Amino acid sequence: MDAEKQAVREALKSVEDPELPVSIVDLGIVENIDCGPEHIQVVLTPTFSGCPALEHIRKLVIGVLEEQFPGKRAEVGWSFTSSWTSQKISSDGETALKTYGIALAADGVVHCPYCGSKHIVRDSPFGSSLCKEIYYCKHCKNPFEKMKHLA
Repeated sequence: MDAEKQAVREALKSVEDPELPVSIVDLGIVENIDCGPEHIQVVLTPTFSGCPALEHIRKLVIGVLEEQFPGKRAEVGWSFTSSWTSQKISSDGETALKTYGIALAADGVVHCPYCGSKHIVRDSPFGSSLCKEIYYCKHCKNPFEKMKHLA
């Protein structure tokens, strides 16, 4: 990856998903970056096709890029040709989610993000956003959300 694309990727690490405590880079939704003399074009893949935050994320990305790369026009598009999956989340993203109390299914097994127990039950297929569901830990008695494994 050339230096300018890497600089754009680093700038995008400051853009957090509005529904999750993780950057859009670590969430794995940045599909492509194209840099020209007068523009920066970024293509993103939504975590969920019905995500209500798409326009908000687009505006955040444009704001960050136009601030950090003055004189360049930022363009953001959404790709629906490939599906996002929780496997695209980086290890830093996984750590951030776990710290915030959101679990991922490692090898198909869900562990409580608070105590690590696998003695859990799914309480609801519907979480606070379309890409999460609610679980309950029988060991530490905490409810928690889990990222849906969309594949």
